[in-house]
Amino acid sequence: MAVKVAFDGRSRVYRLLRAWKYDLFASVFFVLFRLFYRQVEIWGKDDSSQEDALIFVAGPHSNDVADTGLLMPFILTRFGRRVSFLVGARTMGKPVEGFLARGVGATVLNREWDNATLGTGTICISLASSGRVIRGCGTRFDLEARPGDRLMCVVAKKHILRGTVAEICGPEMLLLTQPLRLPENPGCLEALDSDRLANLRYSWVTGASSRAHWDEIMTALRTNGAISLFPEGTCHDQPHLLPFKSGFAVIALKYAAAAFPHQRVRIVPCAIHHQQSHLFRSKIGLEFGSPITIPSELITAFKAGKEKLAVSALRRLVQSVLSEMTLLDSDSDDMIPKVIKAFTTLSPPPSIQETLQRKRHIVRRLRADIKVQSLDTCQNLTTRINQFNKELASFGIKSLPVSGHATTLLLTLMKNILLLSLTTPLVAPGLLLFTPLLLASGYFARRHAARATATSAFRIRGQDVLASAKALYAVQMAPVLYGAFAWGISIVYSWGSFAGFGKPVIVVMGLVLVTVLGIVALPAGNVVMDAVAEVRDVVACLREAVWSEEGRVKMGRLVKMKVKLESEVERFLGEYEGEEGCMGDKPLF
Repeated sequence: MAVKVAFDGRSRVYRLLRAWKYDLFASVFFVLFRLFYRQVEIWGKDDSSQEDALIFVAGPHSNDVADTGLLMPFILTRFGRRVSFLVGARTMGKPVEGFLARGVGATVLNREWDNATLGTGTICISLASSGRVIRGCGTRFDLEARPGDRLMCVVAKKHILRGTVAEICGPEMLLLTQPLRLPENPGCLEALDSDRLANLRYSWVTGASSRAHWDEIMTALRTNGAISLFPEGTCHDQPHLLPFKSGFAVIALKYAAAAFPHQRVRIVPCAIHHQQSHLFRSKIGLEFGSPITIPSELITAFKAGKEKLAVSALRRLVQSVLSEMTLLDSDSDDMIPKVIKAFTTLSPPPSIQETLQRKRHIVRRLRADIKVQSLDTCQNLTTRINQFNKELASFGIKSLPVSGHATTLLLTLMKNILLLSLTTPLVAPGLLLFTPLLLASGYFARRHAARATATSAFRIRGQDVLASAKALYAVQMAPVLYGAFAWGISIVYSWGSFAGFGKPVIVVMGLVLVTVLGIVALPAGNVVMDAVAEVRDVVACLREAVWSEEGRVKMGRLVKMKVKLESEVERFLGEYEGEEGCMGDKPLF
């Protein structure tokens, strides 16, 4: 990909080496995603010109390592761009994450959060003083801070409040130079409940901010033609997008105002859809939205000195677009999650599971109805589906098979038993060999998530770091475990028919064997779990359909009810799907 702007003077050899390393890391991430996730879905297409400079803005940031690894290979394949990721200095200090960031040529940001020190005790913000007076409980303001230091706290695990210390009045009281303000509501703190402004953890901030790195960011954007960042500024496991930071808007407007010839800057929203991201072999989706062209009036305002106005307007524009693309919603009394749960229970057995594409259409259809206050059809359909599920539960059935006829059920049962007999031998060795690895990595990952939650102002249960921690711990422990198994195989067979090969050859053969067993066990394990779930439901249906006439009548009625409900759901969603159109709806894997 050639961007028609001047490079920063680095040699061609350096750029070729960086491209080689980037492609290698992207390929490795692609393979790991194929192993870690059961299904990956990619939507969207490249509507940009090769001369455009692109800023990929991704969210929600619900998995600290996987989100970056997801963007790398698919931005490369869809857009032909090797992006430069913007990462915090704290990330660079971590052994694995720092190694990966350096390997892909990430640009380091020395942000305020990266230089923050957790304060002692908790604080309370006084509304009577409009947020200027800060009172503490068990604090040591006189020992930990001095005038000019910056104080940061997070309210309701969402809003970041900042202030500069003007005067320290004792160990448990200080004054700020300016009242604290909400970034999205500059008026006053009365927008929040008073009980949310008490017992807050806080941090002292020193050191340089990311403003000192504008030159490096502009150079990365000119050199690579693309950068990528997470505008929320942190990783979290909340059911909604966090308020966006303004950094990406400043970068875009600065670059647009610089007026590089033959090049414009556009912002590409990237929605990351996790389904139970903390679990192994879950599902993940990535949707590329249409590139956003910066309105000319915002560029004009930025050049005219109205930077804050232009930056704020662009930030709100991009956040509104990305919010519409995500599958998160917390503003409708949990109605959308309830509807999704109801609709997806009508899916076929687990062997043909609902895709994220279907969930995506459900969410957007509901949001369209919410805007026009037309929810009667949806609520009525959801109520009937829930009643249907209650009847199924009374028979001990989770998912009703396609047909309730006894012959069809018996054939389905025989098919799954045959499938289990073929796949279980492939799963059993891998399960026995790697159960210690799974248990150990899960134990250490849970401890890591607990520590991360305790020290984070945004995490609820630490599920955003749980999956990555499991994978990283497993990667670190796997060589030791694999080596031990291979060495054990060499000891067992060194006195047998393999003695002529020599112990090193036996060790290599054992290492290959246990690796193959582990890889084969992953897809085979999914087949086994799906078959077991279907056998459970088929047996429950047979118990009712075979032993009594009343049971056969009930099963027939439930099957007809399911067919009718599925037809109504498809018709309900189809009205919106036809308007929206689909791009790349087929799962990638």
